Amino acid sequence: MRVYTVSLGCPKNQVDSEFFLGYLLSKGFKITKNFKDADFYIINTCGFIHPAKKEAIEEILKAIDLKRKYNFFLGVLGCFYKRYKNILIKEFPEVDFFIDTASPSLDYTDVVYRFGRYSKSFPKFLKLLTILKNFKKRSSIKYKIFFEPHIAYIKISDGCSNRCNYCAIPLIKGDFVFYDLNFIKTYLKRAEEKGIKEIYICAQDTTAHPKLLKILELVSNFKFERKKLLYIYPNKLKKEILITLKELNFDPYLEIPLQHVSDKVLKNMGRKYTKKDILKLFENIKTHFPEAHIRSTFILGHPGENEKTLEELKNFLKEFKLTWVGFFPYYKEEGTKSFYMTTKYSFKERQKLVEDFYEFQSYITSSILEKYERQKEKVIIDFEIQDKAIKLDLANYFKKFNIDDAYLYQARLPFESYNLDGIVYLFSKVPLKPGFTVEVTLDKFLPPYDFVALL
Repeated sequence: MRVYTVSLGCPKNQVDSEFFLGYLLSKGFKITKNFKDADFYIINTCGFIHPAKKEAIEEILKAIDLKRKYNFFLGVLGCFYKRYKNILIKEFPEVDFFIDTASPSLDYTDVVYRFGRYSKSFPKFLKLLTILKNFKKRSSIKYKIFFEPHIAYIKISDGCSNRCNYCAIPLIKGDFVFYDLNFIKTYLKRAEEKGIKEIYICAQDTTAHPKLLKILELVSNFKFERKKLLYIYPNKLKKEILITLKELNFDPYLEIPLQHVSDKVLKNMGRKYTKKDILKLFENIKTHFPEAHIRSTFILGHPGENEKTLEELKNFLKEFKLTWVGFFPYYKEEGTKSFYMTTKYSFKERQKLVEDFYEFQSYITSSILEKYERQKEKVIIDFEIQDKAIKLDLANYFKKFNIDDAYLYQARLPFESYNLDGIVYLFSKVPLKPGFTVEVTLDKFLPPYDFVALL
């Protein structure tokens, strides 16, 4: 039986998709990249904010239309189903089964199933149900696949107990469930055996794990070229963690979602720290891990936001010069405390704030990256770029350059995350494999985020 999958949302959701597909492979399924050949079409959804919910609905409706023609079984998994279970079951009778892969538990699976509209071959469906009802993440770890041949996201816990006022994650996931060291060790061993070169440690809040330092040491015992710690809660990044990251040669990259720096807005958001705490955090980073590049995110237009708090945020960005920053408009999410608060800005105004801040930050990021032009740096290869138009355009940066004699690759610096930050366009005379690392001169900076180099 063949399965086609669509995985929506963040890397943490991708981890759940990888577990589930690995389990199906162990039961004799084959993965197909063409839905026309699929017996089962599976969508792993995200339900965090409005755009994610909209995307999930669009994907389900698209799959229902395709189902009429290609007669596959349709399954919906993940966070969107977990959050709106009863509504989805009622509104989408064409879906054959729903699965709560969003549960933080490693040993629990909720399966809701029916023989959906337009479905055929009931015996085949019964066989699938037996397989689905036996799915458990803990026992499926030895079958886990990786969507990228050189990259793995290692989830060390699930759920969240921080209970920020704007956030729907606890409504979906519940409180923290911390994965034990034996499970994580098996996870890492599986990644090493599969040839993974770059590891991302992730969770809703990685710094909440009571054994984080031991996890960092555990990761360092495996042969990974690159190691990054993501989803760091600001007031939990203690100096012991920073010292350990540096001593164990983790990448000089800290992903710290600050969300804001104004005490007024932070209080309304229900964040457990103040601007004073943020300033202390940056002082610790400067002292114990000064080479680290920081990525952060900020929500704009949350209740309590005004011209003064926006200016305060801009002044902070100018002073502390974060390398990578993401900005998001505030979304009112039902069930959260912030939903009942009043915001000064319309959604259109919030979107405009995001555009303005991205333009503002782009100059800061450029001023940081341009200093690396003509410097030698070690990059990791992601994949080959075969688009001839892109190759022709980039080749113009080099005199008398024949693109027919060179390969073009997407590569990244140690302080760049996959599919998130800037990239290095790398021309090479010899073929390179994903995960291969090589030292290059960053020949030309392409503002605001990228470089082009010739090996």
